[in-house]
Amino acid sequence: MTSRRMLAIGAAFAGLAIVVSLSDRAPDVGRRIADVLEDVWHRVETALAIDIDREAIPWSADEIAHLLLWGGGMVLLGVALRNRYRPDRIAVGLLVASITLEILQVLVTAHRSLSLADGAANAVGIMLGLSVVVGIELVWPIRSPAAQP
Repeated sequence: MTSRRMLAIGAAFAGLAIVVSLSDRAPDVGRRIADVLEDVWHRVETALAIDIDREAIPWSADEIAHLLLWGGGMVLLGVALRNRYRPDRIAVGLLVASITLEILQVLVTAHRSLSLADGAANAVGIMLGLSVVVGIELVWPIRSPAAQP
């Protein structure tokens, strides 16, 4: 993968994370998306004649969205940058970025607040993403000596 493509992937993820984390409208949009997904899920349950107890799911839709955003970012950046950086360093960088954005929510937005649960979901997502990247490396080893320990 060329340096420009890697830079574009990194910039796209950073832009998405910044906009979603620092937008005052993001929670409303997230709730609307969650409502649509819940409706779709209800229709699937009805069609398949199954019932899943949503109370048994430990996190809220917002926290699951945080987990998916940062976990997906870890997988995306971990695979895209694997010839240049070790995945553990990418994970630490993402963790620092997620904590920074959580703190910035309090400082630069009018209606967002610091949430320990969101930060924990970010960290869990990054760790799950790191696990996926390490699994990918076991199946598809790196060829560049620069990224190897």
